[in-house]
Amino acid sequence: TVPHDPDAAAGEPDRRAEPGPVDWDHLRAVTLADPALQREVLGLFLGQSRDILAAVKGLPDDTAALAHTMKGAARAIGAHGVADIADHLESAARSRPGAAGPLARDLVARLAAAIDTASAAIAGFLRDGPAS
Repeated sequence: TVPHDPDAAAGEPDRRAEPGPVDWDHLRAVTLADPALQREVLGLFLGQSRDILAAVKGLPDDTAALAHTMKGAARAIGAHGVADIADHLESAARSRPGAAGPLARDLVARLAAAIDTASAAIAGFLRDGPAS
C-alpha cells in the first residue's frame, strides 16, 4: 500500500513509490556520496549476504549470530527489508536455540527472497547507477 501524499492535489493519485529494496539516499549518506566507496560496500554486501544465506539455510547453532551479522550489513547499506527479516530470524533463533521449527525455515526462505531482490537492485546499481 502506498501512503497518502498530503501534498497531492485533491483527486490526483499518489505518485510516491513504495520503498525499494535498497534505500539509495541512505547509501549516499553513509558513503558521503563517494561512488567508489558505494561500489565497494555493495560488493562486500553481495559476498557477505551470499555466504551468510548459505550458512543459515541449515539452521546451525549460530543462526542468531549469523542473522545479527546479516541485519547489520543490510542496515549499513540501506537494505531495510533484508534487515527486518534478519532481525526476526535472529529473535526466533534466540528464543528457541537449536530448534529448526517452521517459523525459522519460513524466515530463512523470506530472507533468501529479500536478499535476491536487494542483490538484483544492487546489480542494477553497479551496472547503471542508482534508480531515481
